[in-house]
Amino acid sequence: MALLGEDDDNHLLTTTNMGYVLCTHDQDFLRIATQTTDHEEIIFTQQSDSTIGGWVKALTQLSETMDSTQIRGKVLFISAK
Repeated sequence: MALLGEDDDNHLLTTTNMGYVLCTHDQDFLRIATQTTDHEEIIFTQQSDSTIGGWVKALTQLSETMDSTQIRGKVLFISAK
């Protein structure tokens, strides 16, 4: 599925329809999340504070401690250092 160049609303709609979590450092998704909770969870971190290893570690910890039904429609702020 090629989504390069699509707008943020479509990215969120696509991940929601697929049942996927959206992991991002794009602050536009924070604005979108204030307008709707009809999405799977959005996991956000500041770009300047994130590494790929940090993302993997943080997402692994979340998956071990939280059930997706607990956070559906919410935005989680994580540290991905």
